[in-house]
Amino acid sequence: MKCKNCGAGVEKDSSICTNCGAVVNKDSDYVLLTNQDNVFQDVYSNRDNNRKRKPKPITRAMLVLISLAVIIGSGVASYFVFYGIESMRDKPELSFTSGTGVINDDEQVLYVGIDDSSVVEFIQGVNLYDGEVNEKNVKKAQLISSDYEYSQNVEKTFRCIFFDMDKLNLDEKADYTYTFEMKYSFVGDDNWYTYYQTVNFKGSTNTDASDIIFDHSLDQKLEETTTPYESEENGDVSDVAYLYDSYWYTKPYTADDTRSISAFKFTSDGKFTSTDYVKVGDESWEVSTNSGEFSIDGNTLKIKTADGEEDEFTLDKKNKTISQGSNKLTSRKYNSTKNAEDFFGI
Repeated sequence: MKCKNCGAGVEKDSSICTNCGAVVNKDSDYVLLTNQDNVFQDVYSNRDNNRKRKPKPITRAMLVLISLAVIIGSGVASYFVFYGIESMRDKPELSFTSGTGVINDDEQVLYVGIDDSSVVEFIQGVNLYDGEVNEKNVKKAQLISSDYEYSQNVEKTFRCIFFDMDKLNLDEKADYTYTFEMKYSFVGDDNWYTYYQTVNFKGSTNTDASDIIFDHSLDQKLEETTTPYESEENGDVSDVAYLYDSYWYTKPYTADDTRSISAFKFTSDGKFTSTDYVKVGDESWEVSTNSGEFSIDGNTLKIKTADGEEDEFTLDKKNKTISQGSNKLTSRKYNSTKNAEDFFGI
């Protein structure tokens, strides 16, 4: 069939002349002309578009690979957000002293002392591991104990962290290497930071560590500023000198879920201080102090607090004891929460 417009040959089933773009109408002698350029261009562009290869669908393997990449990427991001963030922060510098020793006459402890502890606000936790441990191998380390205790300085800053060696089931003649893992937060900083301190020690010790574990600066200050007590009416002053060498703990008192005990410290200038420890249930110990004056008349020691409260104790100068009613007070060289807990078996 020929195009009636230009005479070019037209395919049998075609309705448009590919040469001039005229519409071929088989049933009419008229040639239906249009904008030849547009018609010609549209026809061929549509034909070319129809011939374009369709994109291949994403295969199942590709989907699996993409999913794995997303999961791995999310895991890495989570690690840095939740675990790696600590290592990216600048860790405050701390130095430590460590060793073993005896406190409270017969209690062996393994300790780490905190230098410049005034910057530490909270202890977030302490773990004791076997061997030399650091942040790289801590996940594989053997945990020995998390049952730590601590002591404070007079101004309530942290002083020492220690573990009771009797609870660690140590061989007295063996040598050990243990590592303290300690987590702290600092004043003005809500983040927490982890420190490691390795201690090499023997399973038994008899070295007195009381001066390291406990802060005695207040006791020394009191001794330097006191004058001999001379108000006793009967007997030599030297008969009661034993009073000034110790803290005197009252009988531990328990009622329901409340525990309480007091420790008295008498000084040779007729002054005293009392420390009251109260613990309700599993809450932390509440510690408060009071002070006042005392006088000795024969075997009777009378105290009067600054707010006017009075009490009496009985002295046994021969046996060097002090009693409150029928209950003898217990002499301890140091004043601490640890001592208070010992009376209750905590």
